[in-house]
Amino acid sequence: MRVSANENWAMAEQRFAAFWAREVIDRPLLQMAVQHEGQWLHLCESFPVTYIQRGGLPVMMGCRQTEESGTFWTHSIPVELASLHLAVARNAPVFQRMTADILEAATAMAGRGLVSFPATMGNVGDTLAIIRGYENLLVDLATDPERVAEKEREVTACWKNLYDFFHALTQPHIPGSVTQWLPLYHRGRCALIEADFIAMLSPRQVEQLYLPEIIARVEHVERSFFHLDGPNGARHLDMLLDISRLDGIQWEPGAGTASQNRLQWLSLLKRIQHRGKCLWVACHIDEIETMLSELSPNGLVLAILDCDTLETARSLERLARRYTSGHRSHR
Repeated sequence: MRVSANENWAMAEQRFAAFWAREVIDRPLLQMAVQHEGQWLHLCESFPVTYIQRGGLPVMMGCRQTEESGTFWTHSIPVELASLHLAVARNAPVFQRMTADILEAATAMAGRGLVSFPATMGNVGDTLAIIRGYENLLVDLATDPERVAEKEREVTACWKNLYDFFHALTQPHIPGSVTQWLPLYHRGRCALIEADFIAMLSPRQVEQLYLPEIIARVEHVERSFFHLDGPNGARHLDMLLDISRLDGIQWEPGAGTASQNRLQWLSLLKRIQHRGKCLWVACHIDEIETMLSELSPNGLVLAILDCDTLETARSLERLARRYTSGHRSHR
């Protein structure tokens, strides 16, 4: 595949292949984009992605969506859980519009970058919470957990069908795939699994009702990442690390935490790597040297948040190579 915005994409593809295999060529993956002479340069393993924001599975299942100041808001369906019919009508205007958006983006991005499926295409737990309303779903979990499990299975079935359809739609124009809004590339089928709703639940509820749906999605693709959000979500980390087919974790400290200091989460990041999982982590320039010294380069992506010059990017790349060489010499 060609990505014109990254002049070293051929090498980047090789590094992504090594990354998924938990191997390293000469350094961990780095993702940085800088403005240089009036244009954006995507460096190392960075690449441009067109994100499809409109629509998503809840909307295709009947939720009303409105836009305000560039943000799309999705509204719940005012019916009882037992009365919900969770299906996607492919002749519905919302589905036709989303299909047209994805096809138009794939055609426009061919040879330039990638296209992401909608961020809200069908998160585990979150989709049904949006459709029912979060408070209503929490009551459902207390009063009718079997029905919730049934509806979650229906959501997963729809997710699988949509993933297959949209993936096939983009392949003639952009071979391979990206893990939705997380910029990880794979030559085959990959997906980002999200389940922010589980932060509200006990480990027992997650294990009984939501873990099977997470596993079903992981097993539907070749490569998969899980978006783990905040300390309450981290309570379920070991359960996720036990999923053998899950490739990696993207850790997000979460709103309201000391998210600007990612170094405080090093022990958690090391736990993820210790269990043989890949890791994607965002960090600032003043954090990268500690990240490089404390974490294994194997299966690691560091996304640099505040790199703003080409010279800084090149120096960070040299730093990453130096630490990788030192890591190998002490193995």
